[in-house]
This record gives sequence, C-alpha cells and structure tokens, in this order.
Amino acid sequence: MKKEVIVKHAERRHKNFIIESNKKSNMLNCIPESKYLEKNIEKDYFCFNPKFSCLVAEIDSVPVGMIIYSKYYWPNDGEAIWISQIYVDKKYRKCGVFFKLISKLRKENRNIRIITFAANRGNLRIQKIIKMYKVKPLNLKFYYKILNKPKIKKCGIIKDVVEEVKAEPVVEKKEEVQEVKVEVKEKTLQKNEVVDKIDTMEGQLNLFEE
Repeated sequence: MKKEVIVKHAERRHKNFIIESNKKSNMLNCIPESKYLEKNIEKDYFCFNPKFSCLVAEIDSVPVGMIIYSKYYWPNDGEAIWISQIYVDKKYRKCGVFFKLISKLRKENRNIRIITFAANRGNLRIQKIIKMYKVKPLNLKFYYKILNKPKIKKCGIIKDVVEEVKAEPVVEKKEEVQEVKVEVKEKTLQKNEVVDKIDTMEGQLNLFEE
C-alpha cells in the first residue's frame, strides 16, 4: 500500500534534515562543501523575516524530501521563483515525493509563472525528471562571485579574512624540486576540475502552463 506524502513548510524540528539534505544535494551537483546554512539557518530561516522558503515532504511524520527556494524579479516575466536546492531521500525516490513538493509549490504561487533552477550536467536523474514539466533550457552559463569577504575580530581590530598561503620549504636537491612542481600541477588540475563542475546549465520551467 502506497503511503501518503504530506508537504508542509519547514519547522524547527526539520532543521537537521534540511542541513543534511543540503549537503547531499551539494555532493550530487559537485558543489564545494559549505557550512554556511548550518551556521546561519536560525537567523536566515527560523526568524521573523526569513530570507528563503523551504518545503518539506513527510511520510509517517518522517522528513523524506525538501525544496529550498526564494523569489526574485525576472525582467521578461515579472516575479519568478529560484529553486536553490531539491532533494529526496534515496530510500523514498520513485514514491511521488518530488511531484508532491512541486505540486505544493505551484499551489502556493499561482500568481507566478516562471521557476528557474540550475542543475549539474552530470546530474542526469534530475534532468530526466524535469523533462516531464516541459523544461526550457537556456543557452547560458551560470556564474557566481563572492562580493564581500567575511570579517573576523582579532585583538580588537576587524580584519578581512584572507586565504592563508603557507610558504614551501626551501628545496636544495633537484629531485625534490621536481616533486614540488608535480604537486603544484596536481593542485591546479583539481581547482580547474571544480570550476568546470560548477559551470552548470540553468533551466527555466513554466510549471503553471497546463
């Protein structure tokens, strides 16, 4: 017998589920690990004026899926929705959880026509699912940039946080010089791979078109 999926706005008891789901979603989309949500979810969501919205799907009162989204203005279509994270627990996939989440999102935002999101090119599962919604891919690359560096207070003085660069020890032997060069090259490749993975495709869904 198929169990009922109930979707509601996230409550404080869902906090750990949201944080863990966000981490798993980041891994699926090859997004670098971040603890921002974990550190700021109280002041960003569980507050008087939340910065984002979050829907959680439950089966037998157990959270099994979620969508994190926010609203913005799209000049060609007016107010739109940006879905930043979609996640369904592996054990509950193919149970209609994703469709229940989208259905609730549509029902509560009938005055909004456009929903946008980004998906990693390697995440074939989500790309397959969204085709059912007549998704319209945009021929755009998705970029982001950190505008303001966080600041820390040290010895009573506020200083910009900068990436710590450790100086390599002086190398005397030629063999050791070669090893250092190989290590630097490998690090560069890893950095380029991350950049390539973040270079995602952006999709645009008109979920309110019958």
